[in-house]
Parts: sequence; C-alpha cells; structure tokens
Amino acid sequence: MFWYWKGRLLENTEISALTAHFDLYKTFCELAGADASKAVQELEGRSLIPLLENPLAKWEPRILQTQRGNIASDPKKSADKMWSVRTGRWRLVGKELYDVDVDPYETQDVASQYPEVVERLSKTHFDWYETVIPYMINHTNKWEKELAPLETLYYEQEAACGIPEWMPKDI
Repeated sequence: MFWYWKGRLLENTEISALTAHFDLYKTFCELAGADASKAVQELEGRSLIPLLENPLAKWEPRILQTQRGNIASDPKKSADKMWSVRTGRWRLVGKELYDVDVDPYETQDVASQYPEVVERLSKTHFDWYETVIPYMINHTNKWEKELAPLETLYYEQEAACGIPEWMPKDI
C-alpha cells in the first residue's frame, strides 16, 4: 500500500511525500530505539519520523515497486496486472500508465501519450525484479509432495486434529 501526501500547509507551500507500508518498520524501530542495522538483509523503507515531526521536511523522490505473486524466470511474460511501479506523479500497472497528479482515481490510461515514461518505469521494474529473485525462496524449489513446507504442516495438522475455528471475543 502506498500513501502519497500532497497538499498545501501554508499559502504557496506545497508538500508531497510518497510513502509505503514498509516505511512503518523503520519508523517503529526508530520510535522504540531499536537497532535494525543488524538485519540479515538490507531493509527497505524510510523512517516517517521526519515527516511526522515536520510535514515540510525534505523527502527525496522515490520509485516504489509492487509485484503480485511469483512471475517465474521471465517477468516480461507476466500478466500485465501482476506488477506496478509508482512515483510521485506516475503509476504504471503493466502497460497502463496513469498520471496520478491529474487523475488520482486512475481512470485514464495515458501510456500512448507518454511511451518514454512507460519504457523507463518498465525497465526499473524488470531491473528491480532481478535483484529480488535471490530472496524468493520458493522461486525454483521443487517440493517432495509438491507443496511448500508450511502447506505440508497445515495439511498434516488438519488430518491429525483438525484446524480449530477461531473468532475474536466479543468486546
């Protein structure tokens, strides 16, 4: 999930910041005084503390990628709706491009008007995807029973004692 803060705080003072759900982890770590520098892999995201303390704080532009599911070894053959790229102004969903500054509800595909933007953002996505493949533990694995380990555990528990129904207590 992305959030884009845009608005005016003071006359002639426009603010904008593209943030994402993975910014929350670094924010919570900073609030708690936790050291996240020893993480096994580099953590994505930025702390939102500067924006929370000062909505006019400098927030560098960024490009955020989304990927729904595993698209195997050739991401260019994936379904168009399986991935997107978001910048402050643009959202590319497969081959559809939206100018979210003027069309926040993404109703008008402007890809044919901005083919250079489609090409540039597509390239950033496919380059990004190549960097995340090593972290996809299920990407090329072959499982003994054709199921991933957690699926196997689930079905074993279901067969042994069932899966209990759970509902939250009434408040």
